[in-house]
Amino acid sequence: MRQGDITRMRNKMKTWTLSTCLARTATDLQKAIRMEAADNDGFARCCTCGHYHQWQTMDAGHYVGGRSATVVLEESGIHPQCKECNLYKHGNQEAYQRWMLTHYGQAEIDRLLALRSTLRQWTREELLELRIAYKDRIAAQMARLS
Repeated sequence: MRQGDITRMRNKMKTWTLSTCLARTATDLQKAIRMEAADNDGFARCCTCGHYHQWQTMDAGHYVGGRSATVVLEESGIHPQCKECNLYKHGNQEAYQRWMLTHYGQAEIDRLLALRSTLRQWTREELLELRIAYKDRIAAQMARLS
């Protein structure tokens, strides 16, 4: 990102509540994850049912629900999911569990589940730095997918 863009983002984030800053940062991360999972034609595979969809129509499903500030930005627990699995099947947890075991193992699952009960207080500066990194990742993927 250019310095002027970073300054504008910093000024805008100063006017938001911390929860809004966290929500906007999480949205950027989720977009980056969905884009990075897409093939060169823009299709990504749902981690739970295996079907391919355009990355723009997919959700970023969280293995650990609840949207606590501690797990909402944990990348190992966020993966592309189709709306059918994420919304209508409430995350399709049984299939997500199998996928996580295959890709990460039980130790990472246990770590993510333990994080759910911990408290994390983000600062605006931390969230700004993360948003800059996520925006850079999104820009790289936009260039790749266009």
